[in-house]
Amino acid sequence: MSQSNLARKTLGANAAFSTFCGFGMVFGASTVVNTIFVSQTPWQTPLIIFLGFALVFFAANLILLATDPQLVPKHIHPVIIADIGWVVASIFILIVWGEMFSFFGKSIIIAISIIILLFAYGQHIGGKHVKEVEFHAKTPSQYLRQAGVVFTNIGFVVSVIIGGFGIFTAANQTSAPPLGDMYKIGDQSLHMVCKGIGSPTLVVDAGVSDWSLHWALIQDEVAKTTRVCSYDRAGLGWSGPIKAPLTPSSMVEDLHELLQQSGEVENLVLVGHSFGGYMARLYQNQYPENVLGLALVEASHEDQWEVMPEAVSQMAQEVVGMMKMAKAISYTGGLQYMDIPITDPLPTPEHQEIMLDAMRTTQFYDSTIQHFEAVPAFVEAVRETGSLDKLPLLVISAGKSAQSYCGLQFGIDVPCTQTQVSWDELQFDLAKLSSNSQHLISPDARHYIQLDDPEFVISSLANFALRLR
Repeated sequence: MSQSNLARKTLGANAAFSTFCGFGMVFGASTVVNTIFVSQTPWQTPLIIFLGFALVFFAANLILLATDPQLVPKHIHPVIIADIGWVVASIFILIVWGEMFSFFGKSIIIAISIIILLFAYGQHIGGKHVKEVEFHAKTPSQYLRQAGVVFTNIGFVVSVIIGGFGIFTAANQTSAPPLGDMYKIGDQSLHMVCKGIGSPTLVVDAGVSDWSLHWALIQDEVAKTTRVCSYDRAGLGWSGPIKAPLTPSSMVEDLHELLQQSGEVENLVLVGHSFGGYMARLYQNQYPENVLGLALVEASHEDQWEVMPEAVSQMAQEVVGMMKMAKAISYTGGLQYMDIPITDPLPTPEHQEIMLDAMRTTQFYDSTIQHFEAVPAFVEAVRETGSLDKLPLLVISAGKSAQSYCGLQFGIDVPCTQTQVSWDELQFDLAKLSSNSQHLISPDARHYIQLDDPEFVISSLANFALRLR
């Protein structure tokens, strides 16, 4: 190869390598994240996706340069600077944040940096031997080529800017000050707020995408009677992002460690709403010596996916699909400028704003999706727990629960009457778990009974606590 062609050949090889890496990062973002990072957080995926887009536009620019008949050394210099910048940035990242990457991930980054450094060297040597050409009047093809260079450079810059917004959004958490305290549980940061005095201590576990904010009003009022704690599972509310796969055993252990660290270790009543009902039953099964009783509030039942109309399961799948779409939009930061509907608004404007703020972050959707995907494992785990014997049990259910998710939803006609009848039967079945149970029904409330009929839930929980005391 003559040195005069070395620059073009190296630019072409650089373009091919960048294209391969770029498309691999765009279309295999989750695989790349799982490969190079020790633990996964929401901001890593938009970083990989938009870095991939930037590489694709960079590669297109290189192709235009390599095939330009009027290529001159000054056109190559920015590419060399970009390549060296990549290498320097990679070294800096490995030095400062090396603990984030797996050994294999570090090896990949180092290998890519060496390859890019070789490209930079080849472009430097070849550029010195590029022959100066006599410039003629621009032809239409030359104008198109210049337009292509401008377009690819704009695409590169836009990818970086949008990626920056997406990373910021994904890394951002609820901006309002937490209601309670933060605790370090393994690699995760969990939030819990406790109020009131007296025994027993009620521990609230919220629905699949809910957190302590949804129970703030209830907690404030019940705390006038006894001690109440509510916490945010990993990825929700003020807790940090999910750092490990969600499994029934790991989440129960996280809750147990949280209670241990906060000093809330005995005379507990687990209050589980919806998905939180699974958590309450699993915790009681694992640590029965710590639990005085259970309060299941519109709690999920392990048989509901078989008993409820098939349309309910289809609707749940559509919800997950919508969550994935919202998560994809959040990678661009676009949710910051969108109106997000909330079907069950919180009781105060301040709490509503906090909720909307959370729903504009990638973390909210990432966590919600992972919770939904973990449901089958929780169902199987709860089925193995068996009877509660004579454990004090309070079941609180809503007479119009089905109205929260029946009717035409996402193009699926969810039957209201049949759904409600099936749900009522499941709630009555939960009350049979213990021979020492009480079942209370709010006739006009929907699934979010703590928002629809807070007085009913407050009095029911307060009276249950007094009974146990």
